[in-house]
Amino acid sequence: MPSEEGFTANLMPVSEESFNGSGWEEIKAAVPPNGHGSMIVCIADTATLGSADHPVLVVDLMSVEDERREPFRCIPSELWGVENNLNLANMDWNEFADATSTGSFVVSHPLRRRPRRNSVPASNISHG
Repeated sequence: MPSEEGFTANLMPVSEESFNGSGWEEIKAAVPPNGHGSMIVCIADTATLGSADHPVLVVDLMSVEDERREPFRCIPSELWGVENNLNLANMDWNEFADATSTGSFVVSHPLRRRPRRNSVPASNISHG
């Protein structure tokens, strides 16, 4: 579903039974090294399907072993902002991940400032 501005996430759905019950580390390891063109992989896991907000697990594909970047969660309607801004390098991984480190998840793109339940206040995410 496009944002109010018409933006959409550039995602390719994959349904693979062999990933059922796998952790994000295993799924990340199965993605070919940056031949895919994306900086992230989005995972709909048990927590995603079991929550009313369906927060998808966003995993960084570009981190290296000495720089482990923890995944964060984002509701589906806001994935466009995460995917667009990370893949275009408009925003950094930490601008999203650091703001959600307390167990919250991205429910409003930082530039739109529309707080919701369990949201991260936009003021907690730097833009510079």
